[in-house]
Amino acid sequence: MIKAQRKKIIEETFTGTQVGMVLEDVRDDFKVIAEQHTDIMKKISGLEDKVGSLNSKLDNFSVETGANFKAVFDYLSRIEKDFLSLRKKVDKLDAEKTNSEDFKWLKNKVLEIEKKLEEYKEQQTAFIAKR
Repeated sequence: MIKAQRKKIIEETFTGTQVGMVLEDVRDDFKVIAEQHTDIMKKISGLEDKVGSLNSKLDNFSVETGANFKAVFDYLSRIEKDFLSLRKKVDKLDAEKTNSEDFKWLKNKVLEIEKKLEEYKEQQTAFIAKR
């Protein structure tokens, strides 16, 4: 019985050639994995570069947009000052009881502009609040 067990064990073992072939296959598989890893790392590096570039562009866009909104806000502020000056003159003329058609037209236009200016200020305030 011992001889039968030994024979079975010997038959189940691999030869040196078979072990060498298995090791070559494993080594080849590791080479393939290493090559794929290198390719993946190159692609990740390229993506990191693109993301960095995109972040830089977004930062620049944010700065430019902020500057543009400041310019628009400053412009609207100047318009508002001019409008208030015009409004005072219209109120003065109104106090003097000017009843000409031109004055009535001017007064209506000033009221329209005043409403639009308020709408713009509300929109700008809402937009700034979102940022």
